Order: sequence, then C-alpha cells, then structure tokens
Amino acid sequence: MQPTIDAPGVTYETATDHVLTARGRAGDRQALAEIYQRHYPAVVSAARRFAGPSLGEDLAAEAFARTFSHLLRGAGPDSSVRGYLLAAARNVYVGMVRKDQRITFTDDIADYEQHQRSTDPWDRRYDGQLVMAALSSLPERDKTVLWWLTVEGRPAEELADAWGTSPGAIRQQALRARNQLRLAYLSELTAPPRGVECREPVRLLPRYARGLLNADSPRARKVTAHLATCTDCSAAADELRAGAARLAGAARARVSA
Repeated sequence: MQPTIDAPGVTYETATDHVLTARGRAGDRQALAEIYQRHYPAVVSAARRFAGPSLGEDLAAEAFARTFSHLLRGAGPDSSVRGYLLAAARNVYVGMVRKDQRITFTDDIADYEQHQRSTDPWDRRYDGQLVMAALSSLPERDKTVLWWLTVEGRPAEELADAWGTSPGAIRQQALRARNQLRLAYLSELTAPPRGVECREPVRLLPRYARGLLNADSPRARKVTAHLATCTDCSAAADELRAGAARLAGAARARVSA
C-alpha cells in the first residue's frame, strides 16, 4: 500500500508536482524518486532529440541531479517541474556546445530557422529537428510542395506545369500541407501519455493547442476537464501552446518580410 502524504488518501503516485517539490525541499527522498519516475521518460526523450541518442541519458541524469540539488537547497521549481528539467538539460547541452566547437548546429529548414525569434541555439536545433521529423511524416506530394515553395522559394507555376495542374491548386495544397505540418510538429513535441486516462486527451492536444477543436464539442470539453485535474497533461498543453506560438511568430515574420 502506498504511504499517504499531507492529506488522507493522497499517495506519492497521486500527489501533484507542487506537493512533491515541497516535500523534496523538506528532504523527502521518496518525493524526489517519484518526480524522477514521473518525468524521466519525457526528459530523456527530449534530450535524445536535441543532442542525439549517445548524450540523451547523460543530459537527463545531469538535469535531475541539478534540479534535486536546487530543491534540497530550498530553490528549484514549484509546479512546472518538467519545463524546469528540460531547461536544465538544455543548459547542460549548451554548455557542452560552447566548450566543444566540434558540435555544430545545422540549418535543417532554412526558411523556418531564419524567422525564429529565439536566439538560443538549443531552441533552434531542437525546433529544427522537430520540424524535419514532422515534415518526414507528411505524404510525399505534400513534402514536395512545401520544399519547392517554402525552402527553395520557387513559384507555384513551375510545379503546376510539372504536375499538369493549376497554380491555384498548388497553392491550396501548400496551404493544407502547412496546416498538416503544424499539427505534425505539435505531435512531435507532445510527450507520451503517463496513464491510460491520458491517452485520448494527449492524442487531441495538438489540435486543442491550435484551437482547432470546437470549444463546445464533447472532445474539447473532455480535454479541458482532463487538464484541470492532470498536472502532467496541463504542462504538456502549455508546451504545445508555446510551440504553436513559435510557429505563428515564424509565419508572421514570413508575411512581413
């Protein structure tokens, strides 16, 4: 039977991150162990994406070590534990990059990278890799349209001639493909669900974060209700909204350029 903490019936497994971090600051090692078990899969997955498989586990371990050290000193995160851990892993990697110039950042999608508002090299590399993963998930025809128009900057008329269709049809397909790319990017950014009850809300989070679900629909109400009680999925939704805002900012920059 799981021991209770702070309130009858509240176990380490069911406690919120806010409760666990408070207990961690008080020296409760079991609370720290629960934080590790709860967030390690998402942190190591993200670290592998932006640093590669060989460094992912080391970065995650160092991120947890630093975070727990901060908590035990009375500092560290309050409720946004996963974001704090991801930032810690990022900072460790950026420090490695600065010390080892052999690690370089590449322009995966030049047009997207050019309009990133953030100057943090981790953000640029991580987002670039996610965009490439999202792009690779699209149908071949959509990938060709996006690459032709967005990356190479070639006119729709050229592709229309090659495919025997109209420039308007190419532009419409490009619009649909961009929308699918945005959803695929947010799907790549989404951490795996922790429990069975999280599966359906997490599956819907990309569309929810982009405002594509009717607020009065049963699916939207289900996600909203779940986010009100699940701190992990609520944090994931915040991350997706930030990702959607980055994409929107890049799009606005392209329009004004």
